[in-house]
Amino acid sequence: MKAILSRQSIADCVAKDANLTSISVTPMGIPLLGFSTGTIFTFSLDMNCWQIVDSVTPLMKLCDSVDAEELPDGPVGRLLKRRKRDESSITGSLSKLSDVLSDLKEQGYVCGTLRSALREDVEKIIASDPVTSSLVKSKETGGLVF
Repeated sequence: MKAILSRQSIADCVAKDANLTSISVTPMGIPLLGFSTGTIFTFSLDMNCWQIVDSVTPLMKLCDSVDAEELPDGPVGRLLKRRKRDESSITGSLSKLSDVLSDLKEQGYVCGTLRSALREDVEKIIASDPVTSSLVKSKETGGLVF
């Protein structure tokens, strides 16, 4: 058994309003810390620092459309399953995604990139995930919001 002694605080890596929601240790003794923000951190012995473990794309974090059965059964998979959001959070996230798509319909630039180009990229990401795509359907038209 190997003990980790470090003065590297996880607080430097985590959002100030984040709460620790889960703690786990891999079979190799590596700590995994899950936070209310959805981020999971592990400690790297090689680099002597905390590292973010991020196996979910930003769009999937926004909509959380990954079914729990699709996640791996290892320590990280178990933490990801525990951090699944409730239905009200998903509805709020879909509303935010719709707002972003609506905002990108406008003319102009965002950080030097055409809004239309950003919108095309977001549309491709949404279309590549059937669950997210089906959740973003417009109630009035039955078509995609975009």
